[in-house]
Amino acid sequence: NVNINSVLDKFSEVAGVSFSPEMYEQMARKEAEEKAAALDYLHAKFPGVPDSVFTAGEFRPHEIVEAGKIEATCANCNGGKCQLPERIRQRNSKPVVSLEENFRGEKSLVIRWVCELPCRFNPLTGDFGRMFRKSGLTKIQIQQTFKSFNVDKNALSLLNAREKAAQAASEGSCLVIAGEAGTGKTHLAVAIAIFAMKHGKQAIFRVVSEMLNEIWEAIATNGDFFGLMRTFKEAECLVLDDFGKENITNARISYLHEIIDYRYRHELQTIITTNAKSPEELSRWSNSDFITPVISRLLERGDWLTIRNAENYRSKKGKVSSNGK
Repeated sequence: NVNINSVLDKFSEVAGVSFSPEMYEQMARKEAEEKAAALDYLHAKFPGVPDSVFTAGEFRPHEIVEAGKIEATCANCNGGKCQLPERIRQRNSKPVVSLEENFRGEKSLVIRWVCELPCRFNPLTGDFGRMFRKSGLTKIQIQQTFKSFNVDKNALSLLNAREKAAQAASEGSCLVIAGEAGTGKTHLAVAIAIFAMKHGKQAIFRVVSEMLNEIWEAIATNGDFFGLMRTFKEAECLVLDDFGKENITNARISYLHEIIDYRYRHELQTIITTNAKSPEELSRWSNSDFITPVISRLLERGDWLTIRNAENYRSKKGKVSSNGK
């Protein structure tokens, strides 16, 4: 902690302004009052925790309180959102204090308790696990979050893409992510799906051609066609990956149109990735009149985001997703 008197002395020396002893005393008294009030607040939140925990590193107690960075969440939580009940926080558990940085580079002091209960955000158990197993995502893809989308600070196109994707995730809006292969389109789309599930919304991920084949196979084998269509229509977040140059018949495209039209009318989030530069190019690729109105409807509730002039994300990361994008 910086002594307030030394700060005032330095300011007085640089600015050529003198401070009276009364002013020094007033400033010191104000800081002491703020510190005492902050510690009272923190002790109420974290009973039995010593003052040293709240004065760790570069932070002062009143700065922590003013910044609103206290999180009564579990330090072992995979989602970082498990709110712990009072009965757990009042046990003899020790708090974990850490300096954390979000994907925007903003730092904050986070204080969390450790909970020994099964984590509901664990990929194999709990609420998130149940949604994850239904999503169509692989265990490898669970690592593809906004935080793991690490790019060079000079890669403006990728930074802008991450910001736009994060905004769509938080707003629940639609998004078409366009760009050449290897620019991280699928990573961002998966990150939106994971964000949705961590906030209690079921997400479904499918490669477009595989989804249409799945529907067609259900028809050909007298499978649960209507149940399958309901899954794609009603998912709170649907990610359609690699909307591209596949040779798809108008009959199959009509099912895609039906799904997106339903989602549009019911204001559900739809995310698409594509190598195409425009909806018109998508139409030319598929040789179908269905594509342009499908994308137009989707864009009424979202944006078309093109990643241009980006360093090859695939080679930069040194690894690819399960779909190689």
